[in-house]
Amino acid sequence: MKIIDNFLSKEEFAEFKNLILDIEFPWFFAPTVADPNDFSDSYFIHTFYNNFTVNSSFFPLLQPILKKLEAKALIRCRILRYVGREKLVEHNKHTDFDFSHNACILYLNTNDGFTRLHDNSCVQSVENRALISDGSLEHNSSNCTNADFRLVLTINYF
Repeated sequence: MKIIDNFLSKEEFAEFKNLILDIEFPWFFAPTVADPNDFSDSYFIHTFYNNFTVNSSFFPLLQPILKKLEAKALIRCRILRYVGREKLVEHNKHTDFDFSHNACILYLNTNDGFTRLHDNSCVQSVENRALISDGSLEHNSSNCTNADFRLVLTINYF
C-alpha cells in the first residue's frame, strides 16, 4: 500500500475537479454499493473505461492521472459520488477483481469518509490524496456525514 498526498499539481487537480463537478457532467444512479442485495446506501457513478472499452467522452481528462501512475493497461476506471448522510455507513467488504493488480483511489474532496483495507487500517478521504494498493485484496468504502458528498476516482490497472 502506498499513500501519496498532493498527488496531482494544484492546477491539474483543480482542472479535473472543476470539470467533473460541472452541471453538464453526466452521473448515473447505482442503488447498491458492493453487495447487490444491500440497499443501506447508494451512489452516483460515471464509468470512463470498462471491459477494454472507453465508455465516456470525458476519458481524455484522465491522461495526466494515468501518466503519473505509469499505467500500462487499464482494467476499469470510474468516479463515484456518495451522497452525504446523517449517519456514516460503512459498506460491505469486496474485491475489485480476483487477480492481483494495481488499484488507485484518488480522493477528490476532504470529508469524514474512508477506505478500510484488508488489514483493517483506514485511509481518510483527503482531497488530492491517492491510495495505491492491490485491488484483489478485500476493502470497503463509506459514505460521509460532514460534506454534501464523498467523491473518489477509482482506477484498476497494470
